[in-house]
Amino acid sequence: MESLSHCFQLAAMLTGPDRTEDLQSIEVPTLVIHGAKDTLVQVDGGQALRRRSIILV
Repeated sequence: MESLSHCFQLAAMLTGPDRTEDLQSIEVPTLVIHGAKDTLVQVDGGQALRRRSIILV
């Protein structure tokens, strides 16, 4: 059942709008948890988020 859930999450990510610019408007400390075993976002996606001008706490 977990893989079905991942399919729905991935479909939502691929068909939804790009929220990259929305992340710039976050004005509160935000914890982003991402790891090498993440099945939805590749490691380079997490690293790209880190390189942006967002303050990660």
